[in-house]
Amino acid sequence: LKQYMETSPGFREQLLILKKAEISLEQAKKAFLPLPQVTLSGIELNYSGNYERTSSSLASSAGGNLLNISTSISLTLPIYASGGFFNHRGLENSEINYSNTVLKYADNLQDFQTDLIGTIETIHQSESQYKNTKETFINSAKVLDGLIARLGSEQFNRLELKQAIKDARDAEISLLEVTSSHLTARLDFANKLGLDQLPGESY
Repeated sequence: LKQYMETSPGFREQLLILKKAEISLEQAKKAFLPLPQVTLSGIELNYSGNYERTSSSLASSAGGNLLNISTSISLTLPIYASGGFFNHRGLENSEINYSNTVLKYADNLQDFQTDLIGTIETIHQSESQYKNTKETFINSAKVLDGLIARLGSEQFNRLELKQAIKDARDAEISLLEVTSSHLTARLDFANKLGLDQLPGESY
């Protein structure tokens, strides 16, 4: 499973989908929190020798003259539309989508883990079948060689030779089939892990 999480294209795709859902949820949370909008109008400077009350004033240090600075600042807080207090539907949809994505991600990971275990069991079974079938083939070949060695002797039996040839041929075919099944299972397992081939012996 660790190897799968490191190399499998399927897992990387599921992880990317989960990451996108996380980003979407974070963006929805940020959009749901209304941020105040500050607007600053132009600044006006007036200099005069007479005192006048203004929105903001700064007295000069000499001569009693005044430097008047005025500006306007407005603060707005959205209520509706994007970023408003009541714009919670987008956040709810993102939360639902994220929850569904997490559940799907967990289900897919569980399904893949079960599939991997089944493939591993298939490989182990094919390895055991290969060893047994190979042993049967070797024994049948020995029997056939022994009968061929008695050709022309009084102990030679044509029916036994015919049966030995059939047994050796059947054992060879079975060995080829088991070998093919084993290689197919190994290749399937490697593909699920995102590898070209599995390490170790391949028959």
